[in-house]
Amino acid sequence: MTNHGISIGISRLDSEFILTLTLAGTLNHQDFQCMPSMLRSALAEVASQTVKAFINTEHLQGLESQSSWFDFSLTEHNTEFSQMAVLTNDSNLAVSQQVSHWLNSSDIAYFTDHESALNWLK
Repeated sequence: MTNHGISIGISRLDSEFILTLTLAGTLNHQDFQCMPSMLRSALAEVASQTVKAFINTEHLQGLESQSSWFDFSLTEHNTEFSQMAVLTNDSNLAVSQQVSHWLNSSDIAYFTDHESALNWLK
């Protein structure tokens, strides 16, 4: 059995709120079942603030085919993010691009270095 999952958190970077979404392993339908309520809960705490997103996919190995419904479950959050930094590596860039498309930020950049990604969000 391989370790896989999703974690969500809110932090501050200077005066900005950052939603951190970490995806690891090969994600399946069950991994995404709790995602909409987790996002709503995290974003409810900063509803009146501008939120940027830091998506860490460097340990994401892939998505099982049944997880495609996730595309629709996040559409309500499309306008919540002003900027999105995606931490990835060369081997999973295509999957990382699909994940960031779900969140549909107008300003998306991809990075292979954690510090560069966070600096870009400043």
